[in-house]
Amino acid sequence: MILCKLEEKIVSHCFSYPNSSLKDYFFDFVMSMNGFDLPDYKREEVKKLVNKIQEIRRDEHKYPIWAENELRKFFD
Repeated sequence: MILCKLEEKIVSHCFSYPNSSLKDYFFDFVMSMNGFDLPDYKREEVKKLVNKIQEIRRDEHKYPIWAENELRKFFD
């Protein structure tokens, strides 16, 4: 599933560049994929994912293990 691949990229980016705009990075990444565009219902999933990662980032003392577990739950 494409979102699982995106999840890896997003999580990696989230922890490598904590001060960058996650939302901007994510949409740039999605749009840069050759010929790939998200249908509207997938965009809603993307928004939920971005919000979830932002929540995780606010609990800095708990990640990365806690964050990885939370993201796995989100995708299961």
